[in-house]
Amino acid sequence: MNTPILSLRGIDVEVGGIKRLSDLNLDVRFGEIHALVGEHRSGKSSVARLLGGALRKSRGIILINEKRVENLSPSAALKNGIGIIYQETQLIPSLNAVENIYAGRLKLGRFRTLNQKAMNREVAAFLETWNLKINLKAPVAALSKGDQYRVELLRAIFFDPDILIFDEISNKLNPEEIEVAYKLIGSMKEQGKGVLYISNNMNEIFEFADRVSVLKGGHIISTKDIRAVDKVNLIDLTYSFATTREELRRKNEELYKYKKYNEDIINNLPLGMIILDQDKEVYLINDPARLLLQKDKPSTDLGIESLFSPLPVELRIEILRKISHREQGAWKDVGFEESFLDITVFPFKDENYIFRGTILLLEDISKEYHYKNHLIRTERIASVAELAAGVAHEVNNPLGIIQNYVELLNLHQRDEYSSNKLNLMREELNRIRDIIGSLLSFAHLNETPFLEIDLNGLIEETLLLINHLLKARNVSLSWLPGPEAARVMGNRNRLKQVIINIAQNALEAMDDRGALVIQTVVSEEDGCVQAVFTNNGDPIAEEVLERIFNPFFTTKAEGKNTGLGLSICQHIMEAHGGTISCQSRPHSTVFTLSFPLYSSADE
Repeated sequence: MNTPILSLRGIDVEVGGIKRLSDLNLDVRFGEIHALVGEHRSGKSSVARLLGGALRKSRGIILINEKRVENLSPSAALKNGIGIIYQETQLIPSLNAVENIYAGRLKLGRFRTLNQKAMNREVAAFLETWNLKINLKAPVAALSKGDQYRVELLRAIFFDPDILIFDEISNKLNPEEIEVAYKLIGSMKEQGKGVLYISNNMNEIFEFADRVSVLKGGHIISTKDIRAVDKVNLIDLTYSFATTREELRRKNEELYKYKKYNEDIINNLPLGMIILDQDKEVYLINDPARLLLQKDKPSTDLGIESLFSPLPVELRIEILRKISHREQGAWKDVGFEESFLDITVFPFKDENYIFRGTILLLEDISKEYHYKNHLIRTERIASVAELAAGVAHEVNNPLGIIQNYVELLNLHQRDEYSSNKLNLMREELNRIRDIIGSLLSFAHLNETPFLEIDLNGLIEETLLLINHLLKARNVSLSWLPGPEAARVMGNRNRLKQVIINIAQNALEAMDDRGALVIQTVVSEEDGCVQAVFTNNGDPIAEEVLERIFNPFFTTKAEGKNTGLGLSICQHIMEAHGGTISCQSRPHSTVFTLSFPLYSSADE
């Protein structure tokens, strides 16, 4: 509504012969938050004191709800629905909080006596509504400065004013009280009432004001819609020290450099950072976040929902809910594409505790996640290895005795039935012996010293051993040794066992006429050598992929496999200070063996 709830027309105010306000014209509309700014001694507080009845006009017209009002007194201001929170407290020190709030409007009971209980009860209920705590019985002189300001705030709003005036409050209220004041301002606007907000805090003004008037020398020099005002221009208009075009140009240049400097700091942070504005729109994404999210579009083309589209629906909804409610949240070990992230969301506010937006921090913990899982798996495998090796040694002796007796019985048997049964026993015993042999592969590798090995040469030797298997299955082999020397320290026979096992797994996963690619990669920077086995066989399901290195886990037909092959390979790789990993994609499966790179300097 454009109708003013408060109008000041041609107002002059003099104090001690000095003119404080001169031909002042000011309107506050219904449902409007009108900001009043100006430099020191411009007359801002004189406007508040005039409307509160502390000063009298010498000329001009005051209209409240379109009704003319002559010079106001404190009681007349209350009756006309004006509530004021002054820059300096205007309390009566000897009275308590309740008496100060009801000053001028005391509640009387029967026989015209003061109804103290009713006043106490109503103020206590009002305090609870606004989540404030004050000692209501003590004189305000005995209260802290903070509690005195709270009483001042309560006195202004207790009787539900139509016009509320704030005179430079942000520098005297604590964050909790500021939040109450901001809620009150919003409530006044929603109810269609008027707010005159006197302040020099430009951030506050641009946060919630609808219009702003600039006061200079007791006179309004400009009134504009806040959406049509530039902050730098408003500062220049308010303060006389920035009057020339050259100074304005310099200030804009400094502001741009400051903004660019801050953006450079954010871009160079080791963590991914996304900044959202108050409307949950993406304002800035730094380079680490862009890399993690694999987004190469400018930030203005990205929405917050599209950023996290690969996340599970439930998690995405939870993150968006925290952002919408301006709450802090943290999520650990979040799987995102092929990475694992720690995601933190928290709202940020400026020095006046005004909400400015939301910050999202993204930390890539993929290495730590895989390393932690690797340690857990290593510990589990080590325990199984100890148990397996012990069981294997204990079972070997009675197994050998049983096999000897079976052979003796086979020499003396006469009928076909006995011969068949003994042959079945021999086969099953041989299978047990193979399993025991596999278990013994978990034994520690420190029995034989490690020697320097050319990994490329070792792979070529091993391929000669399995070449007939590849030809039998019509599998094409591509062997791509790296251009640099791939030197490692290890046990040749054990490493051959790993290479053969990985190659056989690839053969079993592929149909005839499949393709197997083996290549070595040397990274001197990372100090490692990798042997990469890629086959185009059937993909491995995610739930299977998590268990393939577990002892006795197998997806092959029962009796065809012990489920120890990959566990043994992992044990051997860890004994060599290396790792084995598997990644499965729609059209390929990749096993990677990583070894520490050996050089002569290691001697």
